[in-house]
Amino acid sequence: MANIVEKKWNNIENAIKTSTEKNINKKKTQKRKKWLDNECDEEIKKKTHKLREKYIQTVSLKQNITNKGKSTRHFQLPELPLNEKINPKKLVNFKTLLHTHFGEDWEKDVNLNWYKNILDNTPTGNNGGKTQSDNEEEPPEDEECDCLDDEQAIHI
Repeated sequence: MANIVEKKWNNIENAIKTSTEKNINKKKTQKRKKWLDNECDEEIKKKTHKLREKYIQTVSLKQNITNKGKSTRHFQLPELPLNEKINPKKLVNFKTLLHTHFGEDWEKDVNLNWYKNILDNTPTGNNGGKTQSDNEEEPPEDEECDCLDDEQAIHI
């Protein structure tokens, strides 16, 4: 029985195939050209390089943060003490960012002394990558957490 069904199915399949081959024009598909070739790749690299150079030049420009005709000479911002321990990994990332942004000799720039002081005088939390909050015990459910209170700190 299965053999008869298989023969009939093959007959139907062959009839459909031969009918479509006779009645439907088969178009040959042309292989598309690669549009992203070496020339495009080189142009992308050139533009990326130009944009990077423009970024570096723009970053090094000094720009005013005040309105036209105003000066920052009369501003005196107070330095707030750093009371919180900072994860050593964050300090390494911070130092890398300063190195990348301002160059290898960033520590010699007197305008960046504030950042240098942060790195030199910050107590580090040498606790295996855990933050201070990871070491604290959870407050009981009926007590409110003071974690949402306003902080007086500078976030970088």
